[in-house]
Amino acid sequence: MEHYGELEIKTFTLNYVTHNLEAEVTWTALGFRPVMKNCILTVD
Repeated sequence: MEHYGELEIKTFTLNYVTHNLEAEVTWTALGFRPVMKNCILTVD
C-alpha cells in the first residue's frame, strides 16, 4: 500500500466475494473498508 501512496494514488478499489472471511479480515487489516455492494443477475 505504501507503493501506491508514493505514486500519489488516492483511491484503490478491490473486490472480494461476500462472506469470504479471510479476505475481509486481510483487507480490513490493511485499512480498507466496505463502502459499496453490487448485485449481479445472470439469466440464461
